[in-house]
Amino acid sequence: MTMNDYVTNPDTTAVMPSTRARVLLVEDDDLMREALEMLLSERLEVVAASSAEMALEGFAAGRYDVLVTDLGLPGRKGDELRRALSVLDPGLTALLITADDLRDNDPRLEGFERWWQKPLFDLDDLLDQVETVGQRNRLRRAG
Repeated sequence: MTMNDYVTNPDTTAVMPSTRARVLLVEDDDLMREALEMLLSERLEVVAASSAEMALEGFAAGRYDVLVTDLGLPGRKGDELRRALSVLDPGLTALLITADDLRDNDPRLEGFERWWQKPLFDLDDLLDQVETVGQRNRLRRAG
């Protein structure tokens, strides 16, 4: 663990492992990425990247509990990123946000636990789902 994996308990001087789930957020639109990062960081530890390549550069298996990615990234697309990361970390759960007009049987959705359509998705639902999945995976990895 690195120091980024720890939080200081305000009631003591003890440093303990963070209990917040870790999210890798990949979104190329600066405003959307910043808004989602702010929203998700209310309850989760968030690392944000603007491209699949950037996400892959800093990726380490077991470091993240959930991937939230856009589908329409420049270069390597979100579904390609999910496949690459699932080879490195088969336990990583992936969630998708997209502006593409998809149907539930679209092959690009394969491997994603859930997806949301931009721009009018329910932010509270996204936050709740990411937190639930992240905590589930964090507990599974710890146990």
